[in-house]
Amino acid sequence: MIRKSVGAIFGEVRTEKFRFILSGDAKQNDYVKVWHEPEGWILARIISLTRSDDGTIAEAEVIGYKDESGLLRMPKSPFSPGDSVFSADNDLIRNTLGLASGDAYIGLLEGTDVRVYLNVNSLVQKHCSILAKTGSGKSYTAGVILEELLEKEIPLVIIDPHGEYSSLKYENDENQMEKYGITPRGYRSRVIVYT
Repeated sequence: MIRKSVGAIFGEVRTEKFRFILSGDAKQNDYVKVWHEPEGWILARIISLTRSDDGTIAEAEVIGYKDESGLLRMPKSPFSPGDSVFSADNDLIRNTLGLASGDAYIGLLEGTDVRVYLNVNSLVQKHCSILAKTGSGKSYTAGVILEELLEKEIPLVIIDPHGEYSSLKYENDENQMEKYGITPRGYRSRVIVYT
């Protein structure tokens, strides 16, 4: 399905960033794509919107494309002023960001209905960290990952000085689960808390 353009690139264009005049429906953090020879569709994300006398100007950060070997690459030359910008389809987002496979479902990619999966084998065989600013959901994300590991019956030892993860014993009683396509689960029989 061909989608209608959401804008056209203008002004100075760099390989890692570009601006376009918004002519369609798009907002900050939306994923967009631009055709680029010879690489094909290049994925980008809108990082800011500005209103001016000329209309709404979007600034997008280039994420890149997957090459033949599956590696994420940046285009070697910038787009051209006048190139059309389109809303990115879910398949392009999944494939470019490496979200197309995995067995631990951790949620939806912000602003989309793209499901995010992690590969459990890669997760438990290597070092892993969750880094973000205060209040951005690090503990919640860790809890979701722990739930997925419990579902796969992977043994865990959690050192929890703040008592944040003892709640894994109980089902979540909030009604927001349908949005994510999951049902509440509790792990009472598998979680032992030592104090």
